[in-house]
Amino acid sequence: ALDFKAYPAWRKAWEALESPVHQGYHLFCLLTGCRPGEGSRIRLNDIDTDARMFVIRNAKAGKDIHLPITPEIAFAISLAVNAEVKPHHEVTETNLVFPGCRQISQRAELPIRGQALRHSYSTVAVDLKIDDLIRHFLMGHAPKGISQDYVALLILQNGPALREAQEQITKRIVKLLGLMVRSPPANLAPCCEEKVAHAASASGIAVSAGLSVGP
Repeated sequence: ALDFKAYPAWRKAWEALESPVHQGYHLFCLLTGCRPGEGSRIRLNDIDTDARMFVIRNAKAGKDIHLPITPEIAFAISLAVNAEVKPHHEVTETNLVFPGCRQISQRAELPIRGQALRHSYSTVAVDLKIDDLIRHFLMGHAPKGISQDYVALLILQNGPALREAQEQITKRIVKLLGLMVRSPPANLAPCCEEKVAHAASASGIAVSAGLSVGP
């Protein structure tokens, strides 16, 4: 996990990444604690703009898991969705939020990357004294003693508490990074219609540079 004092150095290396898609992907993984593979597989139609949620399909904990999008997470998504992506050998699926990122964690020039970002997210959550069960749910874990089939239901039942915890965690991480997320519009505005049309006519995702996901 990243030492709290090392966040500014991580941010400096992150800002040096040439691709905004890669920037968005690594920041998204840090802000959500998702597994690297799960983040790289998220599709445009896994973003629910009305509910301000994203879906991790076939999560390790069991079924699909629906997790809250905060303004900070939405900003990370917008970096990738706003970017122009030219097809190449690693960009074969155009409806991914982070195209071409399935192998990027192995070679990104960052102090920490991949699974270590997930550990950093967990460390911040623990430092904030987030309830252990809520932390497990946000990270897609199946806590000991709870069946995998039951995890998805419990996550839905704990929706407000999950969102509150996610907001605390992402605000702390952005503060540690010293990253300024500009004041955005009030909600996720539909955009990128062409991309979304290729994602089984799913709804679009907000892509303004400092977007928000609502109050």
